[in-house]
Amino acid sequence: MFNENAKYEGLVTMELRGPDGKVKQKFEHKHNIVTNAGLAHNIQRLLNNTSAVVNAVAIGTGTTAEAADQTALASESARVAAEATVATTNVSGDSIQYVATFPAGTPSGTSAITEAGLFNSTTANSGTMTNRVVFGVITKEANDSLTCSWKLTVSG
Repeated sequence: MFNENAKYEGLVTMELRGPDGKVKQKFEHKHNIVTNAGLAHNIQRLLNNTSAVVNAVAIGTGTTAEAADQTALASESARVAAEATVATTNVSGDSIQYVATFPAGTPSGTSAITEAGLFNSTTANSGTMTNRVVFGVITKEANDSLTCSWKLTVSG
């Protein structure tokens, strides 16, 4: 049976660690936008797998509010590959979780990170952005690491 009230939700967790490995800052953000291109990407994946899988997280310093018609971060600073795993939130296998770590030196220097996005390309400023989130400043120093965990859940 098809549920016409199905929802596609995301939970983004950002964890900043200093060079000593201790957590300096952590937050969870439930609001993120699924872009129009992201919706089309998901349909293409269901239909014929012609779109590349989501495989990267990008971070940036832009503060422009999320909007469905956006196709890129406002100001991308760095992008790394993400590991994807099937997860469970309410029903077995109802979620996918992407985890990406921006190691020390990525991006170089000090950055005031305020946005993140999921992409189907590990190449900077390319590919389809399926999801985007804007949040309060995370100040990443050159020797800090930042881990982004992005869990997407489909529920009815």
